[in-house]
Amino acid sequence: MLKQIWRILQEDKNSIWVAWVLLHRLQNQTLWTAKVSNSTWCWKKLVKLSSLIKPGLVYRVGDGNKFKLWLDLWHVWGSLITSFPRGPSITGLPSDTLLQEVLQQGQWAWPSETDFDINEIISSLPTTNPGESYSILWNTNSGQFSTAAAMALLQPSTSYVQWHGLLEEKFKIPRHNFILWLAIKERLSTMDWTTRR
Repeated sequence: MLKQIWRILQEDKNSIWVAWVLLHRLQNQTLWTAKVSNSTWCWKKLVKLSSLIKPGLVYRVGDGNKFKLWLDLWHVWGSLITSFPRGPSITGLPSDTLLQEVLQQGQWAWPSETDFDINEIISSLPTTNPGESYSILWNTNSGQFSTAAAMALLQPSTSYVQWHGLLEEKFKIPRHNFILWLAIKERLSTMDWTTRR
């Protein structure tokens, strides 16, 4: 399902399903702000899972002709509409404004505002890449999504516990492994009974 989310973010031109999702499900929204009411179970699950993929994404702003100013995750604060809901009304830039509206010749050109929220946004703007098109990359050397990279993101590395060797080779009977594991975790019901005596 994460691969399908990646295909939606990349606007995969080879997929009829992605074209349908962009036209009928997103309807001038982004995956991060998509409406899920009266939707299928699958769509609700995809939108819910999209939050898991956020830490693995890198946005390259480029000329700003595709990213939505308030709705996309191009900023370090994430989707600006969720972090700064008053932003569109303060700046006069509607929520569906493209990022290119605040870029002029590769430089940031935000409306001059004295509002604290807007100054917060301006103080942490990313660098622009003038002349390049926009891109969403995966946070790897190649920039491409892979199932292995997604699993590495979802499963943080953990250290081995001291007793891991007990369950690997010495006891090959699954039932014994399970009972030993319960005993180590102090979850055997008999242990509770014996400690009360």
